[in-house]
This record gives sequence, structure tokens and C-alpha cells, in this order.
Amino acid sequence: MSDTPMPLAALQAQRTFFASGGTRDLPTRLAALQRLERALSDRQDELLAALAADLGKPEFEAFFAEYHFLLQELRLFQRSLRRWLKPRR
Repeated sequence: MSDTPMPLAALQAQRTFFASGGTRDLPTRLAALQRLERALSDRQDELLAALAADLGKPEFEAFFAEYHFLLQELRLFQRSLRRWLKPRR
């Protein structure tokens, strides 16, 4: 049996949700960013190990060159999102 139908169904469900405008409001966006930050934090060791295995990056370099900056960007987005969503004049 092929695994193709399930990913296609999931993709269609995501497209339908996006088209409904459900991703546009501030609380939904903030919640998604917080979930992403939590997932990255929960899997920090796995992510650093993957960077070491795939790219040969030492843990220190992977943490500061990849992981740390990604978390900082997520936090910047969370702080700035309210201002970014304000209508422009």
C-alpha cells in the first residue's frame, strides 16, 4: 500500500485551512510560533546531532551558528508580530 494518499490529504487540509483565513489573526500566529519554539527547545539535542551528522558541524558551532540564531529570530517575530500586522497608512 502506498503512503501517498495520506500526505496529499494532509496537504489539502492545510490548504483549506489557509484559504479560510485561519492563519491570519495574531493569536493563531503567536501560538504557532510558540509551538515551534517549544518543539525546537524540546528537540535541541536531536537537532544538534543532525547538524553534526549531516553537515559535520561541531556542537558548539551548530548551537551558535544555527540553533541560537533560529531561536532569536523566532523570539523577534513573537515580539514584533503585533506591529507587523498593523495596517499601513
